[in-house]
Amino acid sequence: MSFNYSGIVRCSEYCNSIPQVKIEVFNTMDNLVKTIFSDNLGNWKLDEIQEAGYVTFYKEGYLKKKLNLEKLPEIIRLLEEKLVGYQAKLWFKPGDVVSVFVNSTLPFKARFIDMV
Repeated sequence: MSFNYSGIVRCSEYCNSIPQVKIEVFNTMDNLVKTIFSDNLGNWKLDEIQEAGYVTFYKEGYLKKKLNLEKLPEIIRLLEEKLVGYQAKLWFKPGDVVSVFVNSTLPFKARFIDMV
């Protein structure tokens, strides 16, 4: 039995499509089975995948992402290799507790300023 998967690769920050992302399929023994690239619109398609394993998505300037084939989402979002701050929600009400997350490939320092 074989499986087919397809989707699109997007930038995490702006959700723009990312062209020419290298997509590698590995079997459960960590052997490379197939290599393809997303098209100019970020679309990709894996046909005739015979066994379970995992897939990696990589393009220079972005962090490599590794996902199990069984849980492969249609939209793959890659984080750029730069300082990125983000929150779990898009908006907050006054008095809400806010969690802030940071992705960085280099050490950094951050300060929070109370604007009240």
